[in-house]
Amino acid sequence: MSLTFLMMLFGCLVFCTLAVGGCEGLDVDGTLVLLGNTDFLIETLYLALFTSIATSFLAMYSLKELEAARVGIIQTLSVVVAVAAGGVLVLQETFLIYHAVATVLIVAGG
Repeated sequence: MSLTFLMMLFGCLVFCTLAVGGCEGLDVDGTLVLLGNTDFLIETLYLALFTSIATSFLAMYSLKELEAARVGIIQTLSVVVAVAAGGVLVLQETFLIYHAVATVLIVAGG
């Protein structure tokens, strides 16, 4: 098994455990209700497959093909694209000052 797969599996197990056991107001019965909701499952699969797994594997592949510095720049700027395209344009969320501060901090720290 590859290291990327093991990291993804470990993250999945940890966050699923925390989600079921640690979320305020969500118990096992509430989790079962969510898992029975088709819309919830489709949205969760979309988030899991495209925004988490695919991007992680593409980042590992890009490290194989490009220099690490270029990959780092691309991954850092992807936050800006996600906020602008996903949050503001697609979901029509309000862009507030704390979004700008967080984006600047991520880009500056990358």
